[in-house]
Amino acid sequence: MLAQEAFPFDGCPCSGCNLPRFVLPLLLGMLDDGPQHGYQLLQRLGAFPTLQTSPPDKAGMYRLLKQMEDSGLVRGEQGPGRTVGKRSFRLTERGRACLDTWAATLARYQEDIACIVRFLHREEDA
Repeated sequence: MLAQEAFPFDGCPCSGCNLPRFVLPLLLGMLDDGPQHGYQLLQRLGAFPTLQTSPPDKAGMYRLLKQMEDSGLVRGEQGPGRTVGKRSFRLTERGRACLDTWAATLARYQEDIACIVRFLHREEDA
């Protein structure tokens, strides 16, 4: 087997750089804990190991929250304050159903990926 270092794969999907980051199900799961502000969500996202090397873009996360709100997955509420208060988001019933679907889908993916990994490492098992 050739050493991976002999062939640079920066930018190649095989390096994981273009894999989906699964921010939407993470946000749904976080909001299942209760209402939270965008800043709180951004901080929690940054704590996930898969997002620590390239944390989600703040503007992109807020765009995703807006899309989630437009599709009925979350409800945003403006907080009190003399100026514009912080907007908090809460999971809707539709959002909770979406979260349940994500959980089932990701569990299936996990099984499929484990099967693929076992197949790819078949030489080591021989």
